[in-house]
Amino acid sequence: MGGEFNLTTAIVLEDDFAQSRATGAARGTESSPMTTDNDLAAAASAHHKRRAIGWLVGFWLLLVSLTHVPSPFPKVGEPDHFDKVVHFSLYGTLGLLALHALTVRAANSAAMVRCVGIFAAVTAFGLFDEATQPLTGRDFDWFDWLADGVGVLAGIALYEAVRRRRTLHATSKLSNKRWASETE
Repeated sequence: MGGEFNLTTAIVLEDDFAQSRATGAARGTESSPMTTDNDLAAAASAHHKRRAIGWLVGFWLLLVSLTHVPSPFPKVGEPDHFDKVVHFSLYGTLGLLALHALTVRAANSAAMVRCVGIFAAVTAFGLFDEATQPLTGRDFDWFDWLADGVGVLAGIALYEAVRRRRTLHATSKLSNKRWASETE
């Protein structure tokens, strides 16, 4: 395998690995006991899945702790609607991390289904988050929840745009490498 190994390469190789295992199972042949590039990609992908879940859980815990602790800072001097920018940014990041974690765990599911599911789950959590804030001395604000939802949409859109661009780039590079090796 070449010198560059990244997430996109791992996804492409993981798909090839799954297809080769399915083909071998259909023929009744067992895989070779030797470690292949596909085995290494599968191991890297498993590590990447655990890391993606870890980032999501860690950020979610941070978000819950930030939104349920009474603010130690006075609101004096804060720009108008600054908290909406914070909500947008935090929930955009949460949506991006959630979509990434789901994508690496369920790469074969349809992208639209993943996006809609993540949007629904994260905005529902945002509503729950807003509804429970009065228990800690904070205020419930519908506009904060709206900022959460718009942030989730922005995070999903950003993730999908980058994922599609990388997948397209990696697929074209991989097909060029295969074509070059077949013509030699």
